[in-house]
Amino acid sequence: MKLWNDNVVVFDVRIDDYQSILRHYSFYDKWFEINCTFDREGKLLPENGPIKRSFNCDICSPCFSIGNNIYNVDLELDVLVNPNGKDYIIIDEDDFKEEIRKNNLTSFEEKGALAGLNQLIEIIESGKFIDFLNDIYPFSDVTNCTSALPMEKRTQKEVPLFEKETRYTLYGKKE
Repeated sequence: MKLWNDNVVVFDVRIDDYQSILRHYSFYDKWFEINCTFDREGKLLPENGPIKRSFNCDICSPCFSIGNNIYNVDLELDVLVNPNGKDYIIIDEDDFKEEIRKNNLTSFEEKGALAGLNQLIEIIESGKFIDFLNDIYPFSDVTNCTSALPMEKRTQKEVPLFEKETRYTLYGKKE
C-alpha cells in the first residue's frame, strides 16, 4: 500500500507470472480507476492490444471501503492509454450498452459512468495524464513492492453488498 486517504487508494504489486509490476489507483470521488503496468526496473511496460498501452482505465463506481477491503462496481467501459499518456482508445462500449439493456446498471450508474469517461478523457487530452498520476503518488517508488496475493473475482450477484437497489449508497464511503 502506497497511499490510502479520503480521496484515493494507491498500491503496487509484483505480478510474478508476467515479470511486471501493477500500480493501481482507486478513487473515492471519481467514476474510474487506473491500472499502470511497469517492468521490474520501473519503466512503463507497453502491452499489446487494440493499441500499445501501459494504462488500463476502468470506468467504475467510486470506490468504497469497509475495514481493509476496497470495493467498486465495474461499469464495463474501459479506456486504454499508451505509454506516452496521450493516445487512447475506448473499448467495451457494446458491453456497457448491454448491461444497460439488461437493466444491470442504474440510471445513476449510467450517468456516473459517462461523466467519469468524460472526465478521464479530458485529463488525457489535456496532455497531463501522467502528471495527474505522478502528482497523486510518484512512479519513482514503483519497484518497492511485494508479490500480488491471490484474488477472487465474484459476480455482483454473489455479493449481497452489490445489490443494485442499494449499492450506490456505499459509493465514496469509508467504514
